[in-house]
Order: sequence, then structure tokens, then C-alpha cells
Amino acid sequence: TKENPLHRSENLVLYPGPIKAHSEIFYNFPNPFINQTQIIYSLPENCSVILKVMDLNGKELKKWQYVNQSSGKHIIDFDREKISGGIYQCKLNAKGKSVFISKTIKMVCID
Repeated sequence: TKENPLHRSENLVLYPGPIKAHSEIFYNFPNPFINQTQIIYSLPENCSVILKVMDLNGKELKKWQYVNQSSGKHIIDFDREKISGGIYQCKLNAKGKSVFISKTIKMVCID
């Protein structure tokens, strides 16, 4: 039998070879978090960016907006402030000359 070049481990998908320069990266670390987490994302080109943290009902808790954010990796520190433990959504919308990115991740805050 031939080995499949795509290997899966739970929600992680491993692809052989290097990650392309235009790959989208969007996650938070640590997750779950207690007091603070870092929201990490990468842009393939300069983009207008809106990043929101919301509860599961869609209520906006924190918003960052950048008119012309540079390409590359970006890290935003998110402090828990007055939110209680639970599951939250973080939504990234980025629009450049040749890309539109809209991704949502789940973040878990524990007491």
C-alpha cells in the first residue's frame, strides 16, 4: 500500500514540505488561557484588518482595527479584563489588493 502524503491527527493536518509564504496563520496561545493570551496571525500582503473578540452570542468585547497593516506575522496581547470563564470567538477580517481573509477561531478562558 502507498503511504498517503496527507497525515491527520485529530484536528491537526500535516502537509509534507515547507509552508508557502502565502499561507494563512491564525491562532491564539495559550488556549485555554487564564489571564492573557496572544492572538497570532500572518498576512500575505498589506491589508486593512479588523480583529474582534466576541462572546458566543456575537456581542463584541474587544476590537482592533488597522487601515494598512504590513504583511507578515502579527501578535496581539489580549488581556481577559472583565470577562468570565467560557468560550469566546475571535474573528479576523483582512482585505488587501489580492486577498480577502475571514476566519474565526474559538478561545477558551478559564477561571
